[in-house]
Amino acid sequence: CSSDLGSTATASSFPLPTILGGATVMINGTAVPLFSVAASQITFQAPWELTVGTVSVTVSTSAGTSSAFTASVSALAPGIFTSAPYLTLNGSSGVVNSSSNPILPGAVATVFCIGLGPVSNQPATGAPSPSNPVSMNQSAVTATVGGVSAPVLFAGLVPGFVGVYQVNVQVPAAAPVGNAIPVVVTVSSVSSNAANIAVAASPPALTVTSPSNLGTYPLGVVQIPLNAQGGVPPYTWSVTGGALPNGLVLRTD
Repeated sequence: CSSDLGSTATASSFPLPTILGGATVMINGTAVPLFSVAASQITFQAPWELTVGTVSVTVSTSAGTSSAFTASVSALAPGIFTSAPYLTLNGSSGVVNSSSNPILPGAVATVFCIGLGPVSNQPATGAPSPSNPVSMNQSAVTATVGGVSAPVLFAGLVPGFVGVYQVNVQVPAAAPVGNAIPVVVTVSSVSSNAANIAVAASPPALTVTSPSNLGTYPLGVVQIPLNAQGGVPPYTWSVTGGALPNGLVLRTD
C-alpha cells in the first residue's frame, strides 16, 4: 500500500463523506463513502448498487491519483469481526464474551459481521441502517458453534450503523465447552471465518429445600432456612406471584 493515502481521519457523521482527510476512492468512476483514512489504509463502504464482477478502483489524495486497479465484487463474502468495537456479546446484556465472561448453552450470542448480502428495507449507500422496520437478510443464514448446528434467531443490519450485520446465534446444548469454541456463519453455502468464543458448561439444575420437620416454636420471631443448590449463585429470594399470609416475611438474602 502507499504510505501517502491522506491525513489520518475518521468519519464523524452520516451520511458517510466521499472525501475524508483529503482522500477520495473511486469505483468505476463514482466516489464511495469513507469510514476512515490513515497513512497506509482507507476503509470504505462498497456501494449497495455494485453488481457481481470486476470493478476499477482509483485513490486520489493531495499527492495525486493512483493508477487504476481491478477488484472483484461478490454477492456474498461473510466475515465475522474479531476485534473491537464489534466483539461478540453475550446476548442483550452488552457484556463482551471472554474467558472470564463465557456464555452458557441456551443463551444467545450476538455476532457482528460484514458481507452477508442483500437485505430488506435497504438503506442508501453511506447511510445508517434503519430501525423501524429493521433491514433483514434476504438469504438464509445458518450458524455452527463448535461444529454443532445452532439456531439463528435474527440476521440483518445493525440499526444506526453502516454496512454492519448482526446475527443472533443461540448456543446449542450440545456445543463443546472451552475458551476458544469456533463460531461460523454461513449464507447460501458461503461460510465466514471462524471466530472463537468462550462457552461454559451448563450449571446443575436449581433446587430449593427446607427442613423436613419444622417442629413447634413458642410465639415470637421464628426463622426457617430455605436452602438453594445448583443454578448460578449468588442467590436472591423474592415472591413472584400472589402474597404471603399475614405474619410471614421472605428475606431477600
